[in-house]
Amino acid sequence: VDIPTGESVITLDLHLMPGTDYRITTQQAANQALLGTNGPRLQRSDSGVTYPYIIEDVLSINGADLGSNRYYYLYNWQVKPDDITCTSVIVPVEATVDVTIGSQDIANTQIRVSPNPARTEVQIELNTPTTGQIELLDVTGRQVANQTISNGTQATIRVADLPAATYMVRVSSIGGQTWNSRIVVIK
Repeated sequence: VDIPTGESVITLDLHLMPGTDYRITTQQAANQALLGTNGPRLQRSDSGVTYPYIIEDVLSINGADLGSNRYYYLYNWQVKPDDITCTSVIVPVEATVDVTIGSQDIANTQIRVSPNPARTEVQIELNTPTTGQIELLDVTGRQVANQTISNGTQATIRVADLPAATYMVRVSSIGGQTWNSRIVVIK
C-alpha cells in the first residue's frame, strides 16, 4: 500500500478466518529500497496506550512487537465484520408434523399400544407370540426404556419417569422382524 505524506486513512480490506497471532507489519526490503531505512517511518505513539483493544465478538489487538507501551503505526482502527448473507435462493417450505395418537398407530396391525397418550405405563399387545426386545426410543433415536419379551403377546413399560414427549415403540423379534408404533407421554 502506498501511503502519502501526512495523516492518512488506509483501507486494508482484510478478510480473516477465525484464528490467533495475526500480525500487520511492513516489508523491510521494500522499506530499504524505497526509503533507505528498515522501518517505514510511520508515526507511533506512547500516549493513551492500553492493550488489549477489544472489539466484542470480532477481535482483540493484544500488543505490539516492541512492547505493550507503544502503539505502532496504525491508529483508530475501524473494524467491520463481514456481512453474512444467504447465497442460496430462498424458497418457501411447508413442514407437516404428524403426532399420531391412537392404539392403531402407524397403520400397524401387528402391534397395539395403549393407553395413548399415557401418563404412568403403556401396555404393548402383539398379534402373535414373539421372543425379542421391546424398546422405547426418544426423537433422537436414543433408547430410554427396554424390556425382553419371551414367546409372549403382552408387555408393560413404565413411562411415569419420562419427560412429556412422543416416543417410538420398537419391537424386534429374534427372527429379524421389526414392528414400530408411537406413544405420547403426557404429564
